[in-house]
Amino acid sequence: MIICHDERYPELVRLPVLAGARVIFYISHESGLREEKKIVPYRAQVQARAVENSVYLVQANAPANSDKSGSHGQSRIVAPDGNIIKEASIAEEEVVSATLELKRATGDNARKSLTNGPLADWWKEGLERVKIIGGR
Repeated sequence: MIICHDERYPELVRLPVLAGARVIFYISHESGLREEKKIVPYRAQVQARAVENSVYLVQANAPANSDKSGSHGQSRIVAPDGNIIKEASIAEEEVVSATLELKRATGDNARKSLTNGPLADWWKEGLERVKIIGGR
């Protein structure tokens, strides 16, 4: 699970996925409609976290207030390929749900980082630390 600003740090998703997570839950209260320019980049970050790790990402984001304060809503469920399965509107309080096919959430893209690239050793050490915290 990640909370609000955490989604800007890809490693906070990658490490739990390397430890076996296949669904990431993200609770947020993003910028309001007065910061409309941020809506598309926020969506892109959430989609990136799902596809770069081959997992589902389920986001609960507060809806906008009638005076355009608060957050901008758009809670969403993102598939492991980065495509949005369901997305709430901006202003309404809605429940977004979907049946997740967990076999699609392979974590393959995340696992590649354990064997490929210059950070493989760093990821392996991070995975050991996640296991210690998780009590494994």
